[in-house]
Amino acid sequence: MTANHSKSEKCPSSIDDKRAMLLNARLRFSPTGANIREQAVERIVEQHLAYATSEGIQLRGLHAAIASAEGVPILSLPEVEGALKRLVSTGRVRKKKDLFSLAEKALADVENQIQQSMTNWESVLKSLFSGAPKGPDAYAVAFTDTLCNIFSCLSASDIAVLTGRESGREGANHLIEKGIESALSKCGVPDDDAFKYGVNRFFEESNPSFDAIKWNMAQNHFVIAALGIAPASRLLSDDLLRGTTLFLDTNVLIAGLVPESKNHGAFREVVGACKHLGIEVKVAHITVEELRRTVFANASVLRRAYSVIPAETLPKVRCFLLDAYRDALETDPSLGIDDFLDNFNHPMDRIREVLDVEVEDDRWFDQEADSPETRKLAKSLASKVKEMRHKNKTETAAVHDALLIRWIDQRRAIGESDARVATLDLTLVATDREETETHPRTITLDALLLWAEPHCISTEKAAEHVAAVYASALRYQLLPAGQFLEARDFLVFADMEIETSQLPASDVEACVREIHLLGPNLDPGKAEDREKIGRTIQGYFADPGAKFRKEMANLNAANRKLGEQLDAEQKAREVAEKTLSQVQEELGKTRNAQEQTQTALEREVSAREATSTELDEVRRQTDRLLRSAERDRLTRSVMRRFVFLGVLLLLGWGYVGWWALRDGTGDNAFQKLTNAWGWFGCVTAIVAGLLYFVMGRERMKHIKWWKGDD
Repeated sequence: MTANHSKSEKCPSSIDDKRAMLLNARLRFSPTGANIREQAVERIVEQHLAYATSEGIQLRGLHAAIASAEGVPILSLPEVEGALKRLVSTGRVRKKKDLFSLAEKALADVENQIQQSMTNWESVLKSLFSGAPKGPDAYAVAFTDTLCNIFSCLSASDIAVLTGRESGREGANHLIEKGIESALSKCGVPDDDAFKYGVNRFFEESNPSFDAIKWNMAQNHFVIAALGIAPASRLLSDDLLRGTTLFLDTNVLIAGLVPESKNHGAFREVVGACKHLGIEVKVAHITVEELRRTVFANASVLRRAYSVIPAETLPKVRCFLLDAYRDALETDPSLGIDDFLDNFNHPMDRIREVLDVEVEDDRWFDQEADSPETRKLAKSLASKVKEMRHKNKTETAAVHDALLIRWIDQRRAIGESDARVATLDLTLVATDREETETHPRTITLDALLLWAEPHCISTEKAAEHVAAVYASALRYQLLPAGQFLEARDFLVFADMEIETSQLPASDVEACVREIHLLGPNLDPGKAEDREKIGRTIQGYFADPGAKFRKEMANLNAANRKLGEQLDAEQKAREVAEKTLSQVQEELGKTRNAQEQTQTALEREVSAREATSTELDEVRRQTDRLLRSAERDRLTRSVMRRFVFLGVLLLLGWGYVGWWALRDGTGDNAFQKLTNAWGWFGCVTAIVAGLLYFVMGRERMKHIKWWKGDD
């Protein structure tokens, strides 16, 4: 999907980042009878609302945002509107005017899922491309595009298988190659070979991070493709296969053999899910016999071949018993191969110990085993295997598959419930679609898982089991058959008594692959074919010592290279030590200069302190002189004002005396002056009143100090 609206700061930085998020952001459903289509629409709406701005997004903007990579809307406008109404009613979406945004709890849930998916995505990129030129980021866009191309085709084929329209993954083993070519034509990468290696490794290896991306991306594309068919489509409905009887093929039944196997948990989940959805799970008696023959044949091969398989090659060998034995060795390292294989003498009993699966038998199987119809269909199946997988299918296995497919028609003919064969074999599905155009008789296990998961797989542990078995099924469907080694490939070494377990694993694997190139019909029992095989083996192991000498030469060359690197390191170390000595010398000089500077600084500080003390003393003396000068100034000013007031007082007394002598009462001058004493007092009071104003506050205070009160 792509987004066309503005993104908030929490969004991925590009459309490619957003597509990468969808690769492993699991669509979580609540299998409680709710409408799965409605739940799927709601989950997609929530994811896109998480990319909206904090203010929200309008209905039409959200509808346009939920689009395919080509910009075609996946959902109709009424579907988006209905999902928003349901989410608003449950409190997971807030509506403000015509803007929609996620509620706080829902936003936290979705952001947590996005963060987990991005963390897992980045760890997978780092695991695949950390050693490639320019690092993982340079390959992210092309890797995203490759996976989108592959899983888009896979989802279309899964839907075709479920609906019975087409044969499904007839060309599945070319999807990886085509996906890589398509991505590289649009997105350049620094190193094409490193990119191709990383993509193939992603599908070859099985670990929880890889499996989670495979499963979640398949689920996303499947749901999106199913939603795009029609709102009325039953593809996501739990009644699509309700009432159907599933007959498990041998390759599916094998997963139930080993309880310790990671695929066993998924097998139990599938059987439980089918029963929960009203699908009856059965095993045909001929499949039980086929399982017994398969286990016996694989056990016989493993007993003979195990000792000649190099330890480094064991994880690359495709054999369900070998995988189970290696798992058992982790618990009990002393467990012998024979003791372990003895546990599988009665394989169906082991399955019945943990699963309630009904075995169906009928005389029809014996009657039709050699019929022309069965032989014709068996021949068609064998041809399809050779065409698609470049391998020979044994006559017994081909007859078993033909009978199983024809048994579905037989059940329908007598009016029993509809039935299908659940298988991992794409050639079986392809042949089925060539035989019938209207009523499919087969269904792939991975398509069944994708359809059943939303309805009844609710726990994380169960989802991990399902993801593991889906990834395992995908591995053998997408990768060419020649890319896998099988235990029987090593029988030729056991028969010729060549101890290949002690030889370089790369040479042994190269020899096996070269023998494969001689043709699928090679028979070691024939002298001519045995001679061809012998010449091929002789080219690798005629002189085992030569191989070891070659290894020794390679080791010597590597040793010389390491010696050269060591010499270079020693020279670099000497240069570094010399440089360090120079740096230390410069550092010593710098420290001496620093000490001298510190000493000069201390002297400067001492001189400054002395100068500061002297300056303070000068300031104090200056202050004293200024205060003394001020006092002298005020004293002179006071004296002048006192003289002024004294003169004024004398003038007033003189005027009063003159007036009294002229106009006063009394017999003589003394009496006149004495009788005018009041006027003399008035003049004195006036002069005394003027004293404060003439002197001013500052001089009045000074008079007080001058008199010794300061």
